[in-house]
Amino acid sequence: MNKKNTPKQFDGIDYVKSIPDSQYIYLVDGSVARLLKPTIKNDKKYFNLRIKGEIGQYSVEEIEKLAK
Repeated sequence: MNKKNTPKQFDGIDYVKSIPDSQYIYLVDGSVARLLKPTIKNDKKYFNLRIKGEIGQYSVEEIEKLAK
């Protein structure tokens, strides 16, 4: 990538462009992702995720353990 197309950072994620008027970003690897808004409980972030067909709230720490 040249300097003009250098990936941007959003909470530690490399991405190329945000897609206007949407919750989506175009990632460096050509993927598209949707930004999720967390629920805050007791000053801790939780995200609603569907894993193995079940919807649940997962903390950032739990998500880091699940991601391989």
